[in-house]
Amino acid sequence: SNEDLSRRKCFLLQPLLDELQLHLKSEHDTSVGERDEEAKTTTPHARLGLALDIDETLSATNVAWFRRLIKLFGNDPNDADRSARSIIDEYHLAQHVPWWKENPKALAWMDRQRKDPRAQDDLPLIEGSLEGVKALLNSRSSNIVLVAYITVRPASA
Repeated sequence: SNEDLSRRKCFLLQPLLDELQLHLKSEHDTSVGERDEEAKTTTPHARLGLALDIDETLSATNVAWFRRLIKLFGNDPNDADRSARSIIDEYHLAQHVPWWKENPKALAWMDRQRKDPRAQDDLPLIEGSLEGVKALLNSRSSNIVLVAYITVRPASA
């Protein structure tokens, strides 16, 4: 149920996207169907609606990546107990971290993660993201349609 779902502290990204689609369709059943039919007859550039950013908006991608990189390729050589948050605050992106950007295996891992759609499967959600999106979609003062998810990952085949 939606109530059970909203009580969870951590979600996986794909189930979130699935839940949002189901929630949108169940809450706005007829209007969504009508808008979907209308969208099929319009050109892509004419579709208006909400596009949700995945990384660092819905999912805590950096936190997950940095924790995995620490586990797989090691932490700060000068501070073995350094937190992922501290490294994120200093370097923002994993490819900027000196001890990983100089490690060919770490760089290869990052490249694989960017290209593999399964890499999104275990990303934790940012707390409150599901509730925020539901509030937007349930707004009675607007007819918001979810039309896209945004990511910097390459398009899948």
